[in-house]
Amino acid sequence: MPMAPRQMRLAAAASCVMAAATCTLPSASAAFNWPVTSNGARYSEHLTVRVYSGARLVAANITGDLTSVVERIGPDEITVSRSGTIFGNKLPQREFHVRRGGIGVAAGSGDEDIFGLFIDESVWGDLPESPKQGARWSVSRKAPWQYGPPGLEQVSVVSFDEQSAELTLEAHGSGTGANMQEIARASALDITVQGVPHHVQVRYGRSTWTQRATYRGGVLVSNYLDVTQSYEQPAIDLLPPQTVSTRTVYDVSVSSDTRDK
Repeated sequence: MPMAPRQMRLAAAASCVMAAATCTLPSASAAFNWPVTSNGARYSEHLTVRVYSGARLVAANITGDLTSVVERIGPDEITVSRSGTIFGNKLPQREFHVRRGGIGVAAGSGDEDIFGLFIDESVWGDLPESPKQGARWSVSRKAPWQYGPPGLEQVSVVSFDEQSAELTLEAHGSGTGANMQEIARASALDITVQGVPHHVQVRYGRSTWTQRATYRGGVLVSNYLDVTQSYEQPAIDLLPPQTVSTRTVYDVSVSSDTRDK
């Protein structure tokens, strides 16, 4: 018989004591909004990105490999160190402070996140203690985020297994405007026309996205995000103004050498 959420918390606590590890446990009110992990837990994240212009695939070999290690666990914050390569660039090791609610902020920075290693309430909203398959709710993103503009999401529970605490969620969202990265670039793009580069300002329009993620004990197993975005491109040389649509697909898988120990 599957364990009830309270039984799962007790079993996790017993596991922590037997392993002489310091673990964070799901609370009674939000059993899946705070990850079950331990000091020294090590996670390997692999990211692939595909970019389409209309129906044409324009970039397919964009990858990243990151290693995250849980350094410290507090009652309301987990400190994670991260290093690796992303899009061919080596990243120096940095510390991230993942706060209750899933928001991770790099030390000394206010605009970086943990790329979804732990379950994130700003994406999925407040989860029920025992999610039921087919349950649905709405989430309002009030500010631009890393891959999309402010907007509204419809979230649903695809599946939930109490025995393993494995939860799969899906979100369908839409909004208008620039995302966080585009705002940082002042909504400017480098566009090449007939071999000549141009630095132009664009106006971002409507975006739609679909996200499907699986977590085990609040820790990410896989994450798929598909974002379609439109923007108004000004006239360039002899090219008239036009509306351009791009689609970007992000696919993340996470493995752990401590998850199943």
